[in-house]
Amino acid sequence: MLVINRDEHFLTFCDTIGRPNLPDDPRFTNWPLRTLNRTALQAEITAALASDSAASWEDRMKKAGLAAARVASLRDALERPQMAYRDMLLKLDGTEGLEQAITVLNAPFKYEEDPCGTTRPPPGCGQHTDEVLAEAGYSPAELTVLRESSVMWELHPRQKGGGPGPPVLPGTDLRGTLTNDRHTL
Repeated sequence: MLVINRDEHFLTFCDTIGRPNLPDDPRFTNWPLRTLNRTALQAEITAALASDSAASWEDRMKKAGLAAARVASLRDALERPQMAYRDMLLKLDGTEGLEQAITVLNAPFKYEEDPCGTTRPPPGCGQHTDEVLAEAGYSPAELTVLRESSVMWELHPRQKGGGPGPPVLPGTDLRGTLTNDRHTL
C-alpha cells in the first residue's frame, strides 16, 4: 500500500522506482491528470515495481520518506513479531470432538485491569445445544421431539474423535451446509 498525497511525494516516488522522467509525461504532471489517466499510470508503476520484491520496495519507500507498507498474506501477518508481543495467538487444548490443540486469535484489545480474551477452545458443533434450549424453556421431551424430527441432531461418532475420515453430520449436503427437509441452516 502506498500513499502519495502531494506532487512532491509523486516526484520522490518516481525517483525511488527509477522513473524520474514520469512526472514530465503530460498525462501525469499533476494530481487531476494522474487521476484522469490512472490506468496508464498504473501500467507504468506496475512495470517499474515488477523489477524487485515487495519487501525491497517497502524498504526503499520508507528510506525515501514515503508512507508505504506491503500488504501481508495471512501467514506473514500471523508470523510478525508484534503478534507474539501482543499475545494475539493462543494455543488451546483440544476439546470433545477436537482432540488436538488448536491456535486461535486472541482479543485485539488489551486492558491492564481486566484482561480479556479466550481461555477455552471453541465448542464442538452442538456441544451446548441442550443447555441453550433448556435456558430458552425447552423441556427434555421437547428436545427429543426436535431431534427425532431432524430439526437438531447429535454429532456423528467420527466427529466425536472416532474413526478416520472427515466429520460427517446427518442432514448435510456435500458442501457441509446443514439441511433438513425444509431449511438450510
